[in-house]
Amino acid sequence: MTVSPSLRRWVVFGASGHAGAVIDVIEQRHDEVIALVGVPDRDWPYPVVDSDTEGIALAVAEDAAICLAIGNNPARLALLVHADLAARAHPLQSPHAHVSTTAALGRGVVVMSGAHLGPYSTVADGAIVNTHAVVEHDSRVGAGAHVAPGALLLGASSVGRLSLIGAGSVVLPGVIVGDDVTVGAGSVVIDNAPGPTTVAGNPARPLHGHAEETR
Repeated sequence: MTVSPSLRRWVVFGASGHAGAVIDVIEQRHDEVIALVGVPDRDWPYPVVDSDTEGIALAVAEDAAICLAIGNNPARLALLVHADLAARAHPLQSPHAHVSTTAALGRGVVVMSGAHLGPYSTVADGAIVNTHAVVEHDSRVGAGAHVAPGALLLGASSVGRLSLIGAGSVVLPGVIVGDDVTVGAGSVVIDNAPGPTTVAGNPARPLHGHAEETR
């Protein structure tokens, strides 16, 4: 899915730290931020509205695209239940990312600067491929998942729904990370990791508890 010239204006759902990173991608593209939606954690140089309903109505009135700029995986994916929002939740990719012409991006996907999406890779609805992350050929990132900065998914690996692949971690070729799995930063995943669980280390092993890493 690509953004048409008439939709290079964005209503940003999110108004905290991760929104700043997403806005940076919009500015790299020389696109326009119309407004942010949410409870702000700072003074933004853009209008801010506090309800999803207002944000959707604004996007419709302005014929604008919607981008998802919420770091929490379940909260971000939950926004796509709104049909009017989902219809305008176009993928947003940095001009400084490399996205193969055969890669497939779902609704509301954000691809950050320096990221690489290889041939026949798939990034499902509401997922984030963060700064300098790599999703190699034939790999799959599930809905609402987050591939954190510098993480590496090697060929034909798979990451499930709502999972987090921590910063600088590696998932080896063909390995399957299940739904709702947190992979700790710097880990090397050599075996399948069914969810829900948290794994960490080199090689990655299950930990007690299940804590989500934030960007």
